[in-house]
Amino acid sequence: MPMNLMGGSEAPMMAKKEELPKVLIVDDDAEMVYLAQYLLEQSGYQSDTAMDLKGFHKAYAELPAVVMLDLTMPDNISEDICKVMVEHHAKHPIIFVTGMPPEEIERRRKQAEAQGLKIAAILHKPFWIEDIASAMSIAMTLVMAES
Repeated sequence: MPMNLMGGSEAPMMAKKEELPKVLIVDDDAEMVYLAQYLLEQSGYQSDTAMDLKGFHKAYAELPAVVMLDLTMPDNISEDICKVMVEHHAKHPIIFVTGMPPEEIERRRKQAEAQGLKIAAILHKPFWIEDIASAMSIAMTLVMAES
């Protein structure tokens, strides 16, 4: 969805912000959070962020359409967050964000799916707007299928 960065009146009519799908970005790296948030907004989504487990609990209460989760957060926070989503019987898709080796990514994906989580895509750091757009396209297809 094209956006006019200057906010001029020639911008096309867009959905109200509260109608846009919300993506919860969970990452302990402030630069990655900022980049993901910027790229998601450029792709027509709204976002919320969390950088730790406490922040995740608060933001997750707002029921995001998609969760974008960094798999390499310290102190096994990523695994704790997956446990919370399993306990809540999460139906929303999850996008894993990682710089892990492929074998470890696959192990984590299989483990999450075995617990009932929907892994829509895996974004490898660093990623670009095209990568986010592709991952979100898959995730939103899953969201629509669940509706």
